[in-house]
Amino acid sequence: MYKIRLLPLTFIIAVAIFSSCSNDTPIKNFDEAEKILNNERPMYTFRNIGTLYTEETKKVMKVNAPLQYRYENGDERFPNGIDLERYDKKEGVMTTLVADSAYYNFEQDIYKVMGHVVVVNLEKKQKLETELLNWDRNKEEIYTDKDVKITDEYQVINGKGMRANQDFSEYSLTEVTGSAAVGRN
Repeated sequence: MYKIRLLPLTFIIAVAIFSSCSNDTPIKNFDEAEKILNNERPMYTFRNIGTLYTEETKKVMKVNAPLQYRYENGDERFPNGIDLERYDKKEGVMTTLVADSAYYNFEQDIYKVMGHVVVVNLEKKQKLETELLNWDRNKEEIYTDKDVKITDEYQVINGKGMRANQDFSEYSLTEVTGSAAVGRN
C-alpha cells in the first residue's frame, strides 16, 4: 500500500522539476547562453512594455516590446523583439528600428539588437537591414561587422561592416560587396 502512494507522488515531483527547467525563449547568442549557464535570473519581468524617453519635456525615443527582463546589474534583455522610434526636434518620428531580440549592457550603455534588424530613416527614405547591430548611446553611433543591405530611392548597396550616426542619416561601409541602381526613369 505504501509503494502505490509513493509512485504518484514521485511522478508529480519529477514532472514539476523537469517542466520548470524548460526555456520557451530560443537562445540567439553567446551572451544569452552565458547568463543561463551562470544561473543569472531576471530581477524583474515586464510584459507589453511601452517606454517614452524625454529630454526637457520633448519626446526623444519610444521603445515597445512584448517582453523585457531586467537584471540586478542593470542589464536588460528583450527576447521576443523590440520596436524603437527616435524623434526629431519637432517630435516627429525620424528613425525606426525593429529587431527580433535585443540586449542592453548597462555598464557600457550599449544596446545590441539581433535577428532580422531593420532601421529606417524616414527623412532620407533609407532602410538598413542586417542581423546584428550595436548602438553606443555615449558615442551616439550604430555599428556592425556583419553583412548589411542599405536601400534608398535610387540604389541598393550590399556590404560588410558599417558605422553610422544614431539616426542613420550618415554612414560608412567597411567593405562594399555590391550595388545596383533602382527607381530611376
